[in-house]
Amino acid sequence: MTFTRVLTRALLVGATSLTVGLSGAAVATAGGVDPIHHTFTPATQKAIESSKSRCPERVIIVARGTAQNDPADLKPTKYSPNSPYTSNGYEAPNVRLLLQQAEARHKARTGQSLLENTLVLGVDSHYYQAEPSLPTVSDEPDVEEIITLLKDNPPHQLAGNAVGGMALSILRGIPGAYHFIQDYEKATGCSPQYILIGYSQGAIVLAPQEIWLAQRKQLDGVLYMGNPMQPLPQHSAFPTGTHKRLNYCVKDDVFCDPSPQAVARAISEDGGPHAGYFIDKNPGDAHVLDTLATYIDDGGDYARQTPPQ
Repeated sequence: MTFTRVLTRALLVGATSLTVGLSGAAVATAGGVDPIHHTFTPATQKAIESSKSRCPERVIIVARGTAQNDPADLKPTKYSPNSPYTSNGYEAPNVRLLLQQAEARHKARTGQSLLENTLVLGVDSHYYQAEPSLPTVSDEPDVEEIITLLKDNPPHQLAGNAVGGMALSILRGIPGAYHFIQDYEKATGCSPQYILIGYSQGAIVLAPQEIWLAQRKQLDGVLYMGNPMQPLPQHSAFPTGTHKRLNYCVKDDVFCDPSPQAVARAISEDGGPHAGYFIDKNPGDAHVLDTLATYIDDGGDYARQTPPQ
């Protein structure tokens, strides 16, 4: 993991503490932040074109983690060979691997595709930037570069800018995710069921969407990974919309499983396990894949079959 990513993850805790201290209503209105322009990126526009001729049974809405903005990682993906739908790519690597593994596991167990009738849409950069406010440095800066960085950006100023920038990204992203879903339905005329998948900062962005989707009876399930709100009593600063929910926290992920050991691993292992969801193998992965499958195929082929050994 790069120096910038390590610093980003360290400062996410501060941004989270500022954001979750606000009420749901205050966050949803996001007063003082830039207005949303209600225009999809070209990748999103291309991804939703197929919905205009055939509405999907469900849409998986994804909010990516902090700084997951490398164009090389935002790759539109077809999750089922017979599906008419290709994602917009903004699900980013961790969720992409989660969905690919879920599709493969379901296919092996049932002989059927899990995601053939599902469109995957990440909340794109016009609606949610997923960015902190950090100065530009090389991936692995030497001591001289770090000294220069701190000379030009005193530590208290660097931390303040980063925490404030990340909190602003969340404050923009929460109403942004709401309008992203609304704009999708306006553009396509579709009213599908939704599954929400949020990774890291993205969990905070999607949590406030649960209630209004549940009130419209369009919420089929919620999955959060590395959720910075997980240490809170209800695992969220916002009201929850469904019992079909899973907070997946890998042991010693400092953002959802804070402990002295987790902090030590984050420092000694370039951020610890937080960045490795479904990139690295973890004991809880199979349970997450099975849970997601029940959100999509509840009572269907998946529930009737015996898992492969």
